[in-house]
This record gives sequence, C-alpha cells and structure tokens, in this order.
Amino acid sequence: MRDRSVNEAADILGIPLETVKTRVYYALRALRIVLEERGVAT
Repeated sequence: MRDRSVNEAADILGIPLETVKTRVYYALRALRIVLEERGVAT
C-alpha cells in the first residue's frame, strides 16, 4: 500500500473498501504463518 490509507488504496485500485481490508487481513495472516514457520516471529 506504500504509505497509503486503506481508503486511498481502494480508490486507486477501484475496488470496495471492505475488499481491500479483507485482502490485507489475509495477506498479513499468511505472512505471520510463514514467519512463524521460519522461527522469525512467535
């Protein structure tokens, strides 16, 4: 999102705000899982 708000990202991408929020949520969840598997995060 490069320092943009969720609202700005939704406007730029032309998709609903809730879609951006959902995609960010699942992306962060996937990243957290990968980092935990590699022992980087707990």
